Amino acid sequence: MASSKVNSMASSKNRINASISTIVETEGNLAMHRNDEIRFICPNFSTDYIPGVLKLPREFCVENSNRIPERVLLHVPPRVVWKGLFKKDRFCIERLEKMMSCYCIKPYHVVLFEYDGGRNFYLKFFNPYGVESSYHIEDRSHAGVEMDKKFLTTSDFEDEKLCGTLSFNSYESAKGICDVVLRKRHLRKSEAYNLFKKAEWESLGIIQSMDYVKLTYKKKSWVVKLKWHSGNLYMGKMWYNFAKAGNMCRGDTIVFQKTEKPQKYMVCVFEKKLFGKCNVAGVGQNNGIMDWFKIANLEFIYTGEMEIPRVFSKIPGLRIPEDVNLVLKNGERFVAKYSSKENMLSGMKNMIRRYSIRATDVMIFSLTNSSTFVVSLFKISGMESKYIVANEDGGEGGSNVEEEDIMVTADDSGEGLEDVPNENDPNNAEHGIVDAGGVANELVSFRVVLKPSHVDKKQHGLYLPQNMYGTYKEWTASTIIRLMCDGRISFVSLLRSGRICRFGKGWSEFTTDHNLLEGQEIQLDYVDELTFEVTIGQ
Repeated sequence: MASSKVNSMASSKNRINASISTIVETEGNLAMHRNDEIRFICPNFSTDYIPGVLKLPREFCVENSNRIPERVLLHVPPRVVWKGLFKKDRFCIERLEKMMSCYCIKPYHVVLFEYDGGRNFYLKFFNPYGVESSYHIEDRSHAGVEMDKKFLTTSDFEDEKLCGTLSFNSYESAKGICDVVLRKRHLRKSEAYNLFKKAEWESLGIIQSMDYVKLTYKKKSWVVKLKWHSGNLYMGKMWYNFAKAGNMCRGDTIVFQKTEKPQKYMVCVFEKKLFGKCNVAGVGQNNGIMDWFKIANLEFIYTGEMEIPRVFSKIPGLRIPEDVNLVLKNGERFVAKYSSKENMLSGMKNMIRRYSIRATDVMIFSLTNSSTFVVSLFKISGMESKYIVANEDGGEGGSNVEEEDIMVTADDSGEGLEDVPNENDPNNAEHGIVDAGGVANELVSFRVVLKPSHVDKKQHGLYLPQNMYGTYKEWTASTIIRLMCDGRISFVSLLRSGRICRFGKGWSEFTTDHNLLEGQEIQLDYVDELTFEVTIGQ
């Protein structure tokens, strides 16, 4: 009886796709899972994205390829099964053009896999809005595989827009400054566009002395001239090119964010019909509410705060209480605080420490009742965490090394070696936290009294003490260092010559952003891979 009902459902969706092989009974719910199931994610970011192919973690393939046949079945909510070819030598599943086309799986869409042996994989899809994708199937079968590949091949501009959308919703937190709903007049060719109200452009820090702004989704930027008339701000005609490149439509909401560079703003587009791309009906979920995910960034690691994706928080009728329970796979519970005004979860530092959550780890949240989320942790490699508790001695940050200071007194003003901190200087050598092998431990600290060359805005940078050589000896000119100060992150490049290393491009912007002056003292703590926490003295 159940089988005929399911077959009836299938016949009502005939002409969907020739690649759908069968319909099976399964809830497709991955929120609560057995201990013997293997779970991993395919981030599917731009560098990993191939139309019709889902790349699997190397670790999973090495450990399980002998028990996986070449022909596999991919189960997608609610009860749809797709065929694919597992290629163990390439660590991927191929011939998925039609599946990816029907569910619009493009770059920056995350795929969650669950595997419990044999040929069966259970999948969930997440879009760049940070939430579970719609499982409504788009019918593109009439055009064939070639059309599907073309549909899945994205332009540089589309990649850029998708990357910006993912970054805003799933990586950053509380970065949106103002929202602008696009009208018809914003999308017609014109010499000027009245986009902002006064309160909006003032909130972005735009002032009348500015004659242009740079708009970007993530990496590429469009320079848009500004025009001022009778106290009103107008965007120049390059706005049209920017909007056209992003395929913006009437009714879309544009969220503007400040960046570390003055006059440069990142943009995230919330499409008017975005709910059609999201699993708002909770298909495949017992409670009828979609899952959401977040990628850990440095601010989350240090503050324990994250913004819930906007789409999830706006589900009609959903009310998240002030106290939220977070339950991990091993059953351990944590209590987080939720602010509806800021749409922020906070109070997660203990969970971060105990499970060694690092930047770029992925967290998937599944609502089980009005106040409880099941939290699944995944490493950037794709594999699910082992949920092994760290720091059981209660140590802060997983390091038992006592913090020590390295006082740098030399003036770095010139390019000559005589201005570089001397590794034999007793003021430096006696304080370095370096092990016998010459490799720095997790925490190295040093202090600097800022000289004129540090704040002259000429990118003279700041030399690192040479007893950090064990840490920076592998760094190159392409290495980017993160400086975290007052909850903000700045990026600086490096200049290296043998054992000499100093900050380069980006340092002047950092000093300007934080109003650093000659004579001020700053402390730099090397707290994580390629990351310094900077404390400004009073």
